[in-house]
Amino acid sequence: MGETAETPPEPPSRIEKARRALPSRSRELFDAPPNDGGETEAIETALYALQALEKGLESNTKDRRHASRAS
Repeated sequence: MGETAETPPEPPSRIEKARRALPSRSRELFDAPPNDGGETEAIETALYALQALEKGLESNTKDRRHASRAS
């Protein structure tokens, strides 16, 4: 089958939920008393991990498209 220009797939729903939830929780903690038990740092770490996961998925998608064109 001939392939046309593809748009990248939407991120899986769990990634999308995390993308929305983490900044929301971060804003809640900003307004909370400073005793968050390290949750702020955990959110920052999760945001970095989420970004790395998204980049990996994006790269994997590009690799698959490139491989299908080379065939």
